[in-house]
Amino acid sequence: MAIAACLPYLALKVAWLSGSTVGIPTGSSLRGSLDDSAFYAVNVLTVAMDLTYAVQMLLGMLVLVAGAHLLAERAAAHGTTAASRRG
Repeated sequence: MAIAACLPYLALKVAWLSGSTVGIPTGSSLRGSLDDSAFYAVNVLTVAMDLTYAVQMLLGMLVLVAGAHLLAERAAAHGTTAASRRG
C-alpha cells in the first residue's frame, strides 16, 4: 500500500526530470527552475530516496512471508495447528 502511494509522486518526479511541466501551475516560479541544475539534482535525489524506500518495503514483505511460511512448515511438522489446539 505504501509503495502504491509513492507511484504518483514518482511519476511526477520522472516527468519533471524529463522536462515536463505537468503539475506545476502556469505562474509558478518552479517553471523557470526546471532547467536549473540544483532543481534537477534534488529531484534525482528524492527519486533515489523513494526507490530505496520501495525496495526496503518489498524486502520487508518478502522476509515476513518467508518467516510465516517457515513457521507454518514447523507447525505442520509437529502436527500443531490452530484447530488442534482448540479441541
